[in-house]
Order: sequence, then structure tokens, then C-alpha cells
Amino acid sequence: MQLLRETTNASVETCAAALLEGLPPVMWFIRRNMRQHRGALSVPQFRALCKVEREPSISVSAVAEHLAASLPTTSRMMTGLVEKGFLRRVECARDRRQVSLAITSRGQRVLSAARRQTQKMLAREISSFSADERAVITTVMQTLGDQFASLRRATEGSVPDECTEVGGKIPRTNNSAPWRVVFAKTSE
Repeated sequence: MQLLRETTNASVETCAAALLEGLPPVMWFIRRNMRQHRGALSVPQFRALCKVEREPSISVSAVAEHLAASLPTTSRMMTGLVEKGFLRRVECARDRRQVSLAITSRGQRVLSAARRQTQKMLAREISSFSADERAVITTVMQTLGDQFASLRRATEGSVPDECTEVGGKIPRTNNSAPWRVVFAKTSE
């Protein structure tokens, strides 16, 4: 691996080119493994579950846009995920016509299991890297995660905390950088 060699003086353009070349195969591997461990969910259902986890209080129309599916199709899919206990619908306090989605503990368990298996597969793939190389990857991924999560928040804004459920607010999770879960324990 050339990570610690010949790259100490990389230009911004060289770094950007390396990201464009290096991240797609990594993301392919992660997506492939996550999908292989999605349980009984279809790929669109699994992608919807991931999106709802990343963006608590997301609307059905935003999930439809993410899936590139029609609103009626997505609405039926979300109803199925609610009926199976993977998601729950949440009323918005300011507009009762608006309904948001939140992940349930059952939905979270499916995603956690897929992440655990994917992390094992990633660990196997990077096991031949030196400790220094793994440390560099960990630091770089944390830095990239922070930078792009910040950019995403600034660009998309935050979800207003106005959607409530009987018994209180929807719990917020910080899952904007799912690779942290995957890469955080590579030194073990």
C-alpha cells in the first residue's frame, strides 16, 4: 500500500483525484456487504431504513426522493415497514397533516447487525495493512467525516425539532458519518 509513501506533498487536486478514485470502490464494498446482511428486507426497504436512521423525523416524500421512487410507491413501502415494526410514524405538532418517520429498535437491530458483519468484512480486507496505515486511514476518515458532515448540515440545514410522538420528542442520533462505526475499531 502506498499510503505512507510518495504522498506526503500531495496537492489539493491530487488529493481530490485520489478521493474520486479511491472512495467508490470502498463504498461499493460497504454497500455490497450491508445489503448482503439486510435480513428479509428488499434493497429499497433497506435503503429507506438507512435514510430514516440518518435523518430522524424525515418525511415520506424525502425518502421517496432518496429512493428515486414515486410518492405512492414509497408510502406503501413505508406502511409495510411500519406494520412490520421497523419504523414508526410520528405526527408533526405544527401540522397534523404532516407525518414523519422514525426508526424503531427492531429497525435499529437490523442495521446494527448489517454494520457488524460489514465491519468484520472490512477488518478482514484491511488486516494486511500496517498499524501505521490503519491509523492514517482512521484519522483521514474521521477528518473527512467531520468536514463533509459539517458541509451537509450547512447545505441541507437541520430538521426542526417539531415532530413529536405520544410521550415525547423523537430521539436524535448522530449517524451522519456511518463509516465511524465501521472504521473506529480497526486497531483492535
